[in-house]
Amino acid sequence: MKPQFQVTGQTLGTEETKSTEKNVILYPNPTKPGEPTFIKSDYPIDKIELLSAAGDLLYRSENVNNQRFFLINENLPKGVYFVKVHTRKLFTLKLIIQ
Repeated sequence: MKPQFQVTGQTLGTEETKSTEKNVILYPNPTKPGEPTFIKSDYPIDKIELLSAAGDLLYRSENVNNQRFFLINENLPKGVYFVKVHTRKLFTLKLIIQ
């Protein structure tokens, strides 16, 4: 007897995940040099780290204790960066500077 599968929706369970998962939002993304990048979290932010695409630590802010934060991209050349947002969980987000 072959197993049978039934498709009940097109979301494949992502709706359920969204309602229980806490999120971190990074915007605007992509951004431009000199413009602020905002970070908004559903949890209080403990620490933020900005890393180059090679993994080098460029910036760190500890004891944020807020659900919002902003970075000013003054000295960052165009490229891809990673923002690690430490809350109850660790979120790693890609930041693109054009």
